[in-house]
Amino acid sequence: MKSIHPDDLSLVDGALKNLLENSSPIDIVCRKLTKDGKVYRSRLIAKVVSRSGKNAIASAVILKLDK
Repeated sequence: MKSIHPDDLSLVDGALKNLLENSSPIDIVCRKLTKDGKVYRSRLIAKVVSRSGKNAIASAVILKLDK
């Protein structure tokens, strides 16, 4: 989470919590920061593929949208 742009942290955090608590799929675009301070957009797509009680296994992909 440290590479997520500070303005997008609440969006990503909320989506991840909703995924794990309610099995709600994620499909969001957020900004990420490189170590040298550059900003680029990423798309996060995820869904729960298995659940046992409070434990969930999710499958996710992160796509870099900018060059």
